[in-house]
Amino acid sequence: MTDTEAKARAVIQSIRSTMLSSNLGDNLARAAADELERAIEAQEATESHHAAEMRELKERFSEVAYRAKDIIDTYYRNGAGEFLTPFIIAKPDPLVEYLVEVEGYFPRVAKEFAERLRAATRGGKIVWESGE
Repeated sequence: MTDTEAKARAVIQSIRSTMLSSNLGDNLARAAADELERAIEAQEATESHHAAEMRELKERFSEVAYRAKDIIDTYYRNGAGEFLTPFIIAKPDPLVEYLVEVEGYFPRVAKEFAERLRAATRGGKIVWESGE
């Protein structure tokens, strides 16, 4: 039973007991309860829609903040864009997830390894420290 159904059933029981005790009849109670159930479902749908819109806006703002931080850091080269970091939503790295889930790496080691692989593909030099 969903949360909406549970709320609606509780309200239906309350309405029925109130209306039956006042002799208004079961049909009227059932009609009122059905209307209330529809209203609860509509409210939950609206809340769900607003939550989805908010997630989308947060993600779009995060992407803009990430681009702005990258541009500021490239231009000034001294971490001037760090003030934007709290607005950036960290996204899971698919390479790190693969290394952890399939290859069995620990998350910290997988992240370091992924960074080295990416550096190598950009023409950087992979530096392997002793003991790893």
